[in-house]
Amino acid sequence: RLRFDCQAAGEFVMSTSLEDPSFVIQERFTAVGSGACSQASVSTGIAIRDQGIPVVQLSIPRVSPGSAETVATCPVDLWVDGDPRLVSQGTGVSSVDVTLLNTDSINLSVPSTGIRIEVTVRASTSFGCFFLVQVTMPVMYRLGETIIGLLGKPNDIQSDDWVTPDGTSVAAPQDQNE
Repeated sequence: RLRFDCQAAGEFVMSTSLEDPSFVIQERFTAVGSGACSQASVSTGIAIRDQGIPVVQLSIPRVSPGSAETVATCPVDLWVDGDPRLVSQGTGVSSVDVTLLNTDSINLSVPSTGIRIEVTVRASTSFGCFFLVQVTMPVMYRLGETIIGLLGKPNDIQSDDWVTPDGTSVAAPQDQNE
């Protein structure tokens, strides 16, 4: 089974609709630049935007934390429509829930759509603080629309997960040299 591993740095679209780009889940990957692994990157931010909900972002601050709350020994910022909040206080709106599950996991969910993003916070001596992100979308979410991104399409058909920016399927590489 081919596994996907993003080692680039920047903001990436994890999932969006070709028909309605108001829906987007983005993830930030930051280069670690350590001597042992100079080409690696780690996830340091996740954001969701959709109709009827505020833009919600979780991130590891790039500079010294100001309003950040500590989760698993790491500073984590929560932003709701550009306003800072503490993770432990949630979003302050009913359309998006953010809850601290335990000492190292944060759950972001949109009750009206069933989208769930679980963020596990990790600290590493090699990579610093980073996120492990798992996004779950119901199969029926935005039925009839073309959902694409780094996560592929949510239809359990692996052969159409690698696409061009316009959604055209391309063959997945068979090994790391392709």
